Amino acid sequence: MSLQISPKLSRLLALTILVALVVGLINLVALPLMERFETAESRLADAAAWRARLSASLEHIPQLEETLQQTREAAGSRRGILHVENEALGSAELQKMVQKLISDAGIQSRSIQPMPARREHDAMQLGIRISASGDEPAMVNLLESVQKHEPSLAVSNLNVSASTYRGEIPSGPTQVDMQMVLEVLAVANSK
Repeated sequence: MSLQISPKLSRLLALTILVALVVGLINLVALPLMERFETAESRLADAAAWRARLSASLEHIPQLEETLQQTREAAGSRRGILHVENEALGSAELQKMVQKLISDAGIQSRSIQPMPARREHDAMQLGIRISASGDEPAMVNLLESVQKHEPSLAVSNLNVSASTYRGEIPSGPTQVDMQMVLEVLAVANSK
């Protein structure tokens, strides 16, 4: 038993199969290719925009390097900054300065401890923790000396307490105990 299809129906069936194949090829091949092409075109446009931005940035690099060099030179010559060879020598120099300030003020130091340096780019912040005792006018002299000192010293922490012995009222100037942290901005000299 064979099935006979009329010529018109046969052509219509062939045309339907052909249309289905064309639509399938378009969906499976042509549309993904067009999507990839559009994505690649968009990426190329983005890359061209980035290239233009980077080229513009490259033109500014010499000017920025010159500004950076001028800023470094200005910072190195600025008053109030300690010029040191390295961090260890800077801490030792700061300790020597502080010991001189303490002895000039007539205060007895209990302890002087260097603190870890904090670095930022070419500058470092050196610190020193001090524990001392003396009379009140000597402490005021010390703080005034710190305020006027060159290079500039900053007091980042200050604790002062009166020294009393068994509740006795002192006959002379009040004796005080003091703990403070002094900091200085330092720049390492370039060799």
